[in-house]
Amino acid sequence: MPALVGRGLVVGNSALQGLGVPTEKIVPVDVSGKGRMVLNSSNWHICQEQPAAGQHLTANQDALLGVVKWGEYCP
Repeated sequence: MPALVGRGLVVGNSALQGLGVPTEKIVPVDVSGKGRMVLNSSNWHICQEQPAAGQHLTANQDALLGVVKWGEYCP
């Protein structure tokens, strides 16, 4: 898993897809506590990632990306 924390969600998606991760395995989750859906990737940045940077992402595993909107602080 590449280091994605601090990057925009669009950049994170592109990096993962470039490594062969299918789009449906990239799962952004709003970690602000507001429970929002991510409709436009360009409005969000990455606060958390699972598996962590440097860990192996298996073929059947989702890449979970904890995100908040630009201008908001990571929890």
